[in-house]
Amino acid sequence: MRFETSVHSGDKRPAQLRTAESADGLCGVVAPAGWTEARIESWFDWGRRVTALIPRGAPKTLALDTFTDPLLGGGPARFAAGLAAQGWMMALFDRQTDALAFRQAIVDAVAVGAVAFANAPKAEPQAVFEVSGSAFTAAAASHGADAIAARRRPDGLIDALEAVRQSIRRCEGAGCSDPVQNPALARAGARARLAGAPDDLIADALVDALSEIDVPANSATSTRPQFLIRGASASTAALGWRFGGVTVALDDAAAAWLAHSAAAPSVAINAAAFEDDTGFDAAGFQALVRLTLSALEVQAPPEGPLNLTLAGVSEILVGRGLAFNSAEGRDAAAQIWALAAEAARATDAEMMAMPSRRVPRGAVIGLDGDAVLSLRLGGISMGARPWTGPVALAEGSDGAPVRALSPATQRGLTRLSIDATAAARQALGTGSLTHAPAINPASLAQHGFTAHELAAIEAALPHCATLREAFSVEVLGEGFITDVLGGTVDADVLALCGFSNEDVSTAQVHALGTGTLATHPAFATADTIGLDARLAMMTAVQPFADGPAVCVLSLAFEATPADALAAQTTAIDAGARALRIERASAPATFKLDLPELEDSRPRVTETERIVERVIEREPSRRKLPDRRKGYIQKASVGGHKVYLHTGEFDDGELGEIFIDMHKEGAAFRSLMNNFAVSISLGLQHGVPLDKFVDAFVYTRFEPAGPVTGNDSVRSATSILDYIFRELGISYLGRDELANGEGELNADGLGRGKAEGTPLDDVPDLAEPISAAKFISRGFSRGAAPDNLVFLPFNERRGSQGRLTVSSDLCPACGDTALVAGVCQACGAAEDSSSGAVS
Repeated sequence: MRFETSVHSGDKRPAQLRTAESADGLCGVVAPAGWTEARIESWFDWGRRVTALIPRGAPKTLALDTFTDPLLGGGPARFAAGLAAQGWMMALFDRQTDALAFRQAIVDAVAVGAVAFANAPKAEPQAVFEVSGSAFTAAAASHGADAIAARRRPDGLIDALEAVRQSIRRCEGAGCSDPVQNPALARAGARARLAGAPDDLIADALVDALSEIDVPANSATSTRPQFLIRGASASTAALGWRFGGVTVALDDAAAAWLAHSAAAPSVAINAAAFEDDTGFDAAGFQALVRLTLSALEVQAPPEGPLNLTLAGVSEILVGRGLAFNSAEGRDAAAQIWALAAEAARATDAEMMAMPSRRVPRGAVIGLDGDAVLSLRLGGISMGARPWTGPVALAEGSDGAPVRALSPATQRGLTRLSIDATAAARQALGTGSLTHAPAINPASLAQHGFTAHELAAIEAALPHCATLREAFSVEVLGEGFITDVLGGTVDADVLALCGFSNEDVSTAQVHALGTGTLATHPAFATADTIGLDARLAMMTAVQPFADGPAVCVLSLAFEATPADALAAQTTAIDAGARALRIERASAPATFKLDLPELEDSRPRVTETERIVERVIEREPSRRKLPDRRKGYIQKASVGGHKVYLHTGEFDDGELGEIFIDMHKEGAAFRSLMNNFAVSISLGLQHGVPLDKFVDAFVYTRFEPAGPVTGNDSVRSATSILDYIFRELGISYLGRDELANGEGELNADGLGRGKAEGTPLDDVPDLAEPISAAKFISRGFSRGAAPDNLVFLPFNERRGSQGRLTVSSDLCPACGDTALVAGVCQACGAAEDSSSGAVS
């Protein structure tokens, strides 16, 4: 087969060095400009799994070291090099230059976002269960038992849920499903909770008991198995409602395709990459279909289908101003699928000349695609599904994701002559709370928000999906939420300020927009396009695809098995060849209203004896005073300035710390700030300071080295080592952590004129010391008298430079006026024989 050097339209985007997270930590990755971090990491994860297999006998020009490209960690280059070498051994290419052009074209297609390859497929085809067969019933029951064991559910969980069902089935009259009116149900529900059942499983048991459709009794799991069933019935609807992930094939050909596609290599082509203002590049599109099918041929087993699907077709319709639910839209989509089918048939026939081919592949194009392939192509629509909406995420100049109108939306607005500025305001909002209804700078100022908090909110808004995200603790800081607003770190700040849900909704529309465009039917989103419209689109493109379109029937968590059966029937009547019922998970805050009954708890009989009682108490937080003491220590560790701020409880114990490093990067500064918050929370919840000190001293990482500006610590192995040495010395008296030269000066006040003088030459201190050296005038607000002093004792210095007391102290009052055993201050007399005061 012959291949050209370039087989796609569009120019490469400029590559940038970006940061990606892997199992080994953060690392630099070369990626196209504008790609989001999630998209880059998905490709990087794919590339780490790629192994370039160069067969023996391959030409030296196809060796791995002859082709390198840093794109996405080198994964696409390794992948393409391995395919080219293996394809040469399979006689896929007529010339070596074709193999070289093939591997370069693969990398180029990835770079422009025109193609996405899936991870390595499973080794075996997926098992197919007959809808009425006993094998599926046994597999479903086995899955339920295995899932219970995997989640460490107790053995009595299934029995407890069955008791919930029976408490309803044995009830007669109205209110049987109401725990208030049915005490047996209330007791069974409470006991199921004690057995370890979450509330969503208990709620499903309630629905099971009321449903006329049988649901497997072993459905005590919320995990999602992957079952492929041939044939549909009321039971398949109930299984899909309960398990999710259950695919139903309605004919033998569809079942065979779906079973073998699990073991076939998969690829998705972004058709939208070939659409621009001048039209659709049909030649380039078909050339990429030929290229990707050749790549799949190298990876696939000798027999079985290839799995190629299209992506971005709905985005093309939006760019042309065509509604998804229109005859024109369906015709345009069918034309694109017809181009793909034509190229696929021609490529399959061409590859029949290869010695490794015995029979035609037959099925090469399917209508289904997964979320991973969509992510690697930028989050576009897969197969014949509608698009997700006009708002797309792009990478900003600072690396943070920014909401913007997608390119397809912008082309559609131009084609339909719709004001793009007004559309952007509707979908994206103004990006600011200025002039917003209910929630705006003026109303927020009345609740204590200052210019600092308002600026932080405004800066966060372009990166937030909801308004509440802009009022999170990460944006406002824990101190503001707890000290100024009087809430907790996980509090709903807007509700704490008294704003209603309606206030939040109207302000969110002003600042962040609706996320949709209602100006034309072409911009209808997936959640507004009905099942009939989606089935009509699948019917229109089905003749040009070999694999069946899996119609996904999305149900809310509150749906019943009867709702699932009705949706299944609708899909079958519309001509669907395969379907899958997906029911939403329970909300995170979902909880059943079950009354607490005394007899729902396990009872202790006369023959039982309590040998241990474990009482768990919620850790209480000790709040700092609003006006608190502390100190600020400035130092430099390895040339990096560090400001340590402390806050103390009234009794002088450490309660919080702040760490400022002004010249570090934003990520490192944020990390240190959040680390200080976690330490502060620990101190306020009773974690002893010495535990933190023992955990973090001697930790080693950069910056490290000499410490200047601190008379107690002269060197540190890390920033954390320095900070906790300082805190241990200052608050715990752990002088062994000091590594400064000479005497430890814990108060940091120095000796005035005696500074730098040898300790033996320092005269005894005879003058009083002003208390202003120790007490903050600002903290005391002038309450401390100006003439308050500390009177020195008659002191002398020992041989080690330490101050020693030479005068006698009264054991009763502590005064130094003890003369001849009698205190001149309080009059107490010392018993000379015992030293006691009488």
